[in-house]
Amino acid sequence: MNNKDIFVESFDTKKLWIKDIVEIAEVEKDMWSYWIGEYVRCKNCWNIHSKEDIYWHLEYEIKIESVTTIENILNMDNIKCLDCNSDTDFVYDTTENIEVIKERYNDSESYLSLARNKSWKIIWFCDGYIDDLDTIYDRFFEFYYPKLWLEWLKNILNQELDNKIPSELLVWTAVWTEEKYKSFYIFYNLMKSFFYSIDKLDILWISDSVIWTNTEWVYSSLWAKRLWVNDFNIANYETDIFIHENVVSDYQKELKGDVKHFLRKYWKQMRWIINNWHK
Repeated sequence: MNNKDIFVESFDTKKLWIKDIVEIAEVEKDMWSYWIGEYVRCKNCWNIHSKEDIYWHLEYEIKIESVTTIENILNMDNIKCLDCNSDTDFVYDTTENIEVIKERYNDSESYLSLARNKSWKIIWFCDGYIDDLDTIYDRFFEFYYPKLWLEWLKNILNQELDNKIPSELLVWTAVWTEEKYKSFYIFYNLMKSFFYSIDKLDILWISDSVIWTNTEWVYSSLWAKRLWVNDFNIANYETDIFIHENVVSDYQKELKGDVKHFLRKYWKQMRWIINNWHK
């Protein structure tokens, strides 16, 4: 992939076409399928299979395409469970989640940065919105951290913030990519576009991340505080919630250079996180 063929821009979420939202939903579906490992769920035994589980036998050039593209290539309308041969459902239903995406873009002060390929198809996106903690918890955290009740989360935040939880917070909802287009270069430029599109420099940011990812390494390298609440997560992979005060001003300062400058500056810190954070 030639990074010169990728175009990154911030975009007004209120001006998206339905085609754009469908493509964003398809990117999310692919990310869930290969990175999170949740593609289909058996209707009988409830076992979950990943993109790799289902398509391991395909040639590499096809296997790295999005699951939506592969489904169209193979004309697949039913995927059987690998364990009991029963029918499955998609864990991430594109049609249902189009409405979820519309909600987070239309109901809040929302921000979006997109990466498109030379065919102008969306292949990466980064989004977030500003709202109160109760709304963010209901919409973003409750499903994945059901044991972390809202009052517990407020208590944890009060300890970190000297009992000063602000009335509005910025939540970074997602930074997702199709498997075919994995690139730290694009990831970096999406972050840069996203944070330069926000003018509330002193807002408190909250989000979660899968541990051992580029996202988490950047969070931690740029001084985010990890809340250590992974035990409350229902997923079969390690995640945690992070907060960062004055995030926009910090990111605008640290992302002002190019990706090579950023990696040179923070590579040793990232290596330390990799070697020590997860022990």
